[in-house]
Amino acid sequence: MHRHTRTCALAMISAAALILAGPSSVRAQVAGENVNMVTGTGWPGGDPFLQRQNEPSIAVSSANPQHLLAGANDYRSVDVPNSWNPGEKMAGDAWLGVFKSLDGGQTWKSYLLPGFALETPRTANSKLYVCGTDKLGKAVPCTSAADPIVRAGPDGMFYFGGIVFNRSAIPATAKGNYGKVFLTRYIDLNNKEDGNAALSASAATDPIRYVDQKEVALGGPDDFVDKPWVAIDIPRNTNTCKIVLPDAAKTTRTVAAHTVYVTYLRIVSGTQSDVMVRHSDDCGNSWSSAVKVSDGTSLANEGPSLAIDPVKGHVYVTWRRVGGLNPGQSDAIMLSRTFSHGNRFTRPRQVAVVKPFDQPTTAPTTDFPFQASFRVTLFPSSAISMDPTGVRRLHVAWSERADGTAYGNARVMVATKRLSPPPVTEYEPDEDDTTCQRLDAPRAADNRPVTADGEPLKFPMNGNLEFALGHQFMPSLTFSQGKLMLVYYDSRL
Repeated sequence: MHRHTRTCALAMISAAALILAGPSSVRAQVAGENVNMVTGTGWPGGDPFLQRQNEPSIAVSSANPQHLLAGANDYRSVDVPNSWNPGEKMAGDAWLGVFKSLDGGQTWKSYLLPGFALETPRTANSKLYVCGTDKLGKAVPCTSAADPIVRAGPDGMFYFGGIVFNRSAIPATAKGNYGKVFLTRYIDLNNKEDGNAALSASAATDPIRYVDQKEVALGGPDDFVDKPWVAIDIPRNTNTCKIVLPDAAKTTRTVAAHTVYVTYLRIVSGTQSDVMVRHSDDCGNSWSSAVKVSDGTSLANEGPSLAIDPVKGHVYVTWRRVGGLNPGQSDAIMLSRTFSHGNRFTRPRQVAVVKPFDQPTTAPTTDFPFQASFRVTLFPSSAISMDPTGVRRLHVAWSERADGTAYGNARVMVATKRLSPPPVTEYEPDEDDTTCQRLDAPRAADNRPVTADGEPLKFPMNGNLEFALGHQFMPSLTFSQGKLMLVYYDSRL
């Protein structure tokens, strides 16, 4: 390997250059009126059982900013029996909902993502009905779906990612849960402002049309694929992609070629999970081989996130390393980058030590026959900003116990680092130096006390301890129109 002068891959920036200002400059954002995205009682376009939808993801069409596509975990099918899960506690199982708005979010129509068990007629090119084949050659059906991630691409393209799997016990002829990471493609034809989105993929009459579904990663009897994240790059050449809709007319559109990146976890055991990345240079039609980004120094990894340098197209992968599995190894935010558009990645680095805010789901008890809390796990979110002078910065947000104690309040922390030019080769020239890549010291996004009538609001705990009630968690970062935006759940209110 050719030797190069050691340089810090991410340069330091001064506090004055931070895009996120201190609490004194935080301005409250006032949300509009809540709109129910599930309408009607006709199944599956509506929800006659008033079931749950959660973990939403949403994107705005690049062809028309009034056209929105969203996805969510959707439980409207759990009350509908099907032949794939006899004897289960639930008649059916959770799937993913598709939500469309043609008027900027004022009204919505929804449907279940093509591939659900009771879809009639079945979508001809769906990849979500079967999750694998057991050792006897028998098909293992996909009974469940989760982890929606929706992103917009050029020329009206939409990408809806997630996982499908078989939740039921696999027969003794095989082990493990079969599943796959998938990507569903849609395109906004932008040819009308009405239509019925609450129809099947083949019958939809609105402008946001289903194209097809692609298998990105397959799990098997020995591993499970989980927690996908999607990022879309801008077109960087003159190539094009032909998009053919599965309608009777075989409607065809030509769009500018762009690269689609998907990162996900390959869970090998309860203590080992690897961060994997695949990419497509032809608008999601075909996929590269999977690249393992994490290495043997980190046994359990969680929550990978992607961010793309808008100028160079370099891709940054951040994730949470679960501490305590290797001697002396703490919880940390890890980072790897690619300067070759996903073909090779740099050696993963620890860029920040964290004090994670994790809460397990509590089991029902005789006195309280409901779950007293739901699962919360530290997953980082990342974004790259660019100021008017062209300087780009990587921002990473996560939730941690701000005071470092086991029961302290959780605050969303944000750390930042200015991007520097890549090394001469696509590999790090400073592999032995773990200090110069660290993110700057994280800062709480909002650490102001909750007040009532101008006085701090405090509550007694254990008879003598007072604390500011509540936690901040589940952060999400994005950069658009010159602004870095952070959204998170705040239970203090």
